[in-house]
Amino acid sequence: MASTANLVLEPGLKAGADLSGDQFTFVKISAASTVIRTALSADENTIGVLQNKPTLGKTADVAVRGSTKVKLGATVAAGIRVMSDTAGRAVAHTSGTNANKGLGILKTGGAINEIVSMILEASGASA
Repeated sequence: MASTANLVLEPGLKAGADLSGDQFTFVKISAASTVIRTALSADENTIGVLQNKPTLGKTADVAVRGSTKVKLGATVAAGIRVMSDTAGRAVAHTSGTNANKGLGILKTGGAINEIVSMILEASGASA
């Protein structure tokens, strides 16, 4: 069962789009200083995992550190470092020119669209 522990939330963030369907996906800060979903890109600056379901302009609770729940974008085993797919879901981290940053390590594995537990490293440590 997916769980959360010792979460650190970044205060004062607002949703830059309707994120009501994006709970437990990776997010970033937009050019307009709002929270939007992360998309697969080498230059994404993911800040963490969305914890709630905000609509446009509402408060976005974003975990930036700790153990969080995250939605999978593919089948991934426990112990694997993950990155974001084009929908902000966690997939196995790959290295190379077009790969984005490693964002955490799964505590539990699962299949596509399942919610699992992850140790968040949203600073984007490369591996």
